[in-house]
Amino acid sequence: MADGDGMLKDALDVTRNLHRLIIATSLVTVVFSLSLRFPDKTRVQRETINEFLHANIGQYDRFITAQAADASNRWLKTVAEEIRRGLEATNYLVYGVGDIADAFEKPILLGQFKVSETRLDTPGDLTLKQLDVFSDNYQLADDVRVVVPETTNVLAQIHEFLATRAKTRARVQTVNLQTSDTYLATEAPVGGERIKMRLSFELMPNGGPPSPWFQEVFDATVKRIPDTSFRHWLRQRPEFAGIAVVDTNGLKWLPKLEELPNEIRDRRLGDVFGSLNDELKKGSPENKSVSLLGTEIPGLLQEYAAPLILLSLSYYFLFHLTHLCRFASRHKSDCEQFAWLPLSLEMGWVWEALFSLGVLPLLSLIVLNAQLWRFHFLEWGPGVLTLGAALCVGGLNWRSIRLIGKLRGQIGKPAQIRLWWKSRD
Repeated sequence: MADGDGMLKDALDVTRNLHRLIIATSLVTVVFSLSLRFPDKTRVQRETINEFLHANIGQYDRFITAQAADASNRWLKTVAEEIRRGLEATNYLVYGVGDIADAFEKPILLGQFKVSETRLDTPGDLTLKQLDVFSDNYQLADDVRVVVPETTNVLAQIHEFLATRAKTRARVQTVNLQTSDTYLATEAPVGGERIKMRLSFELMPNGGPPSPWFQEVFDATVKRIPDTSFRHWLRQRPEFAGIAVVDTNGLKWLPKLEELPNEIRDRRLGDVFGSLNDELKKGSPENKSVSLLGTEIPGLLQEYAAPLILLSLSYYFLFHLTHLCRFASRHKSDCEQFAWLPLSLEMGWVWEALFSLGVLPLLSLIVLNAQLWRFHFLEWGPGVLTLGAALCVGGLNWRSIRLIGKLRGQIGKPAQIRLWWKSRD
């Protein structure tokens, strides 16, 4: 009997210790999870800057290029064809006459805002104060304009030049078509306005005297390409809604950063992003560790350690309870005297068991999972592990609670386990 008593004592000790370890591991996991500081405002500010730094705002330039090509097909192609037909009808024995017509088909844009020519092309070098006055330095609300030449006068001028200067096998080269005046982007002519254009080219003879130059000014009309302003384009891009707000009052960059102090607004956005990132890392899992079962575990490994340890402890706890139930009835007095709350005369043992074996382990895994998700440190693999472990731990400990009720019945103590399952038995 002495050997049997010793075996029972060892079994009870191991079972009680496993119960305590489940409680301790759950509490440590909850405390660790709640110790993770996660300032939502700082996170939003960091994500806003990160979105701005990686935003492909330069695609606006490609959008304008595509719109200019459409405008060329709509307005300039007919102009170029008219010039080409007029020159080909005269049968000048000159090479490269078609280059003159080709020059009229290439769009000349006015009032164009180019992202590639601003610091938006290198957003990390911008400051918030520079963005505040960005709209004052550029005409972001104006549509791009294209210059459409009027062909009558210029075609007559070209004919006159070629008729008097053209030599057999001469070549037209260095063709240049541009506005006669230089217009700043902020002072470009409006749609419908008439302006002057200048066409020039060189007529290179096949030997002989120096080449003559053609250079004449003629009329053109400015036409607006609708819906091509930078503000309109930005308003139509939902992917930029978090970094720019366009309304009747104008354009507001990074509105979520308005609460940043003034000394931060003078710093490069790349540096501000680094500072916010460092602030978040101070309270993140990667800068923390936890002592679990005598082992120092890095915070990032806690997402694996906690569910696996709780799952293992719950499994062995159920296994030892099953083992106890096989011979507890033969050692009632020893079980009655053993200091373990689930075997005591206290009628509240059920609630203690439900809390320590049911609520607490599940709560610890849920809180850990939620906190790590907020820090974006938890990926699908660990997430599935934590969820699966939580379900298994819940199922194992539910069976353990029922076995404790059975064990109490074997040693003559009231089970008091008619909570949910007895009504179904």
